[in-house]
Amino acid sequence: MNTLETTTHNDSKKSDFAYYFSNLDSQGLATLLREDTLYDELSKQDWIVIFEKQFESFKQEKISFLRPIPGSCIGCKKGCSGFTFLDEKSGFYVDLAIEITATAIVDFTDCVNLKNDILGLNKKEQIFMNTKDLYGTSQEFPF
Repeated sequence: MNTLETTTHNDSKKSDFAYYFSNLDSQGLATLLREDTLYDELSKQDWIVIFEKQFESFKQEKISFLRPIPGSCIGCKKGCSGFTFLDEKSGFYVDLAIEITATAIVDFTDCVNLKNDILGLNKKEQIFMNTKDLYGTSQEFPF
C-alpha cells in the first residue's frame, strides 16, 4: 500500500478513512463504519458493496491508489471537511464530505462543492460513490 503525503494512518478516524479509501481497501473502511448508522441513507453493508464494486473498477483501469487531498464543502454541508481522492494520471476523482465526532464517523456523502486548498489539480471526471443520483436513478460507473 502507498503512504499518504497529506495524512497519517493514526491521526484520526477521518485520516484512517482517507488511508483506506486511497488504498482502495474496502475491508479497512468496514472497520471504521458502524452497523447501527446510516451513511448518506445507506447501511454499512450497502457501502461495503459499493466500495468493493468501485474499487474493482478502478483496479481494472490500472488505478491502484487515489491521492487524498483535503478540502471542505462550500455547498449543502458548508464547512464540513472531506477529501478529494484523485487519480492524477486519468483525472478521475471522488469528492467526499466526511462528518466525524471524537470517536466515530457519523456520516459521509458525495460532494459536488468540495473546495481544495491546492490549486491546479487534474480533476477531469467526478465519480459518485452513492449509486443514486439527485433524482433517485441509478448511475453507471464510467468504466
